[in-house]
Amino acid sequence: EGYIALDNHDGDITGQVLAKEENGVVTYTVTDASGNTATKEATVTVMEKQAGYVEPEVIYARVDAILEQFITDDMTDREKVEAVYVWTHRGDHLIYGSAPDRTDWLQTAYEFLDRKKGDCYWFYAIQKLMLQRLNIPTIDVKKVKNFEKDSNHYWLLVSIDGGETYYHFDNVWSRQLCLATDKTLNKFSKAVNNCFNRDESLYPATPTEELPPSKLPWNDPAIMNA
Repeated sequence: EGYIALDNHDGDITGQVLAKEENGVVTYTVTDASGNTATKEATVTVMEKQAGYVEPEVIYARVDAILEQFITDDMTDREKVEAVYVWTHRGDHLIYGSAPDRTDWLQTAYEFLDRKKGDCYWFYAIQKLMLQRLNIPTIDVKKVKNFEKDSNHYWLLVSIDGGETYYHFDNVWSRQLCLATDKTLNKFSKAVNNCFNRDESLYPATPTEELPPSKLPWNDPAIMNA
């Protein structure tokens, strides 16, 4: 769960990925239509369940019930992404505040719905969960600290075209960072103490042009009060 495979000709070939686990290491392999093969390894860390652990099925059911209140079948993927942004940013559901626990993003997302207060990791977690439930491709992004005691920061790259292109998605700072290009994010980061410093070689480059203005009503009470 949580991986994607993109090809410059075949597009999203995630469904063709083969995964094999041995001694805690998962090897992912995928081959495109031309016979080119890529392999990636990931280490699996098995942890004891935390006190108060909530099963994923319970988490999914609760989040799906929330999404059903403001996501409609006629929405485009872009409108769905923006609606999630509005719900988490504009309503009274969640506020920014100190929250040090970053053990399990899925459990964090669920706890956020009850606690209603958390830092950037908590916002990243609930947004990732909501977007995954809507089948929106996402990629995790973590800040590279500018100095030893610098703070962490977490956000997402989000696709609105099935995984072909990605835009930055962060609602802790500003609405302009909902589906932002690298250029916009880097300009914002430079103005605010390099808060989005990252190793750009690890992530797909965004399109160079900004998206056209949003058609979503950003003050829609049906979304903010869901």
